[in-house]
Amino acid sequence: MYDAARLPYNVGALTQLVAGRIARDDAALAERVSCVIDERARVERELRRLPDLEAFPSAANFVLFRHRTMQATALHAALLARGVLVRDVSSWPDAGESLRATIGSPAENDRLLEALRGVFAEHG
Repeated sequence: MYDAARLPYNVGALTQLVAGRIARDDAALAERVSCVIDERARVERELRRLPDLEAFPSAANFVLFRHRTMQATALHAALLARGVLVRDVSSWPDAGESLRATIGSPAENDRLLEALRGVFAEHG
């Protein structure tokens, strides 16, 4: 009976409480946004230094990139084998052979970059 009245993507009371506190902490939110912007710029810059890799400009908390000769499914599998999870978006309209990586902490982003370097060193 309650399910009929429940909104889609229902959010629990605890989640609402935490989200409300985070939203009220403007300084912490601004600091987090600044960190994401700085890390995104660094990751984009490092991606562009990798051979045959194209990184697309982003204003979001993720970067979209593709290798000019390696298929997205193969690159996705190679990264996954190295413990790095990215999203294969090659099935999306107009995405081509692209992958999407969420901007994380500097250490997480370094793992992505090192994994990509390892893949390209192996596959020439």
